[in-house]
Amino acid sequence: MAIKFFVQKDLPENIQAELCETITVRRSCSPLHHNSTANQALGGRVEAKVPRQGYILVQPGTADEERLRLCWTSHDRPERHFVPYTYVEACKIAGMLLKQIFVENGAPIPMHIHNSIANINARAALSQRIMHCGGDPHASMQSARVILADPHTEVFAHLVKEYQGVPGKFIESYLWVRKCIEKSSVAYTPLVYKNPGGRRPGEE
Repeated sequence: MAIKFFVQKDLPENIQAELCETITVRRSCSPLHHNSTANQALGGRVEAKVPRQGYILVQPGTADEERLRLCWTSHDRPERHFVPYTYVEACKIAGMLLKQIFVENGAPIPMHIHNSIANINARAALSQRIMHCGGDPHASMQSARVILADPHTEVFAHLVKEYQGVPGKFIESYLWVRKCIEKSSVAYTPLVYKNPGGRRPGEE
């Protein structure tokens, strides 16, 4: 069955056209088809109205994205996902439909990308990867369920120590995101602070 997509209406026309072409094109092993097998894929479908299940492609940070989320977010529709419009290209590059694993109770898992991850490009790529898989990488330190940091910095151990007594709060290595995506599931690392040394979250 073809997967349904709804495109935010105020995206630039050239972007909408590219999205529609990528989504609807017939291709072998199309990542936008649930049961993809060679020479059998039919591509996805772009809907004129928000579908009961499928993907709503948005431009993060815009007023229309906020409006769409307010109008169409529903716990009764766990199969309706909000993703950045770059999700389509990311799926095409990955050769598969990226699963929405960073979601709990129908809502994006709030994450904070700590500035101990110094490389700006790495932070941007991490943010995109999280959003493409359903999470929210723009949470504050206080509101985040997961704080992503560089395990090779001193601040990492301080974060583990600071938050080990806070229920529902996790400090993870930036590598944790990729591991979750590869396993198609979210598994948190328990906070255990040891001095000296100690565990490095994200490692098994």
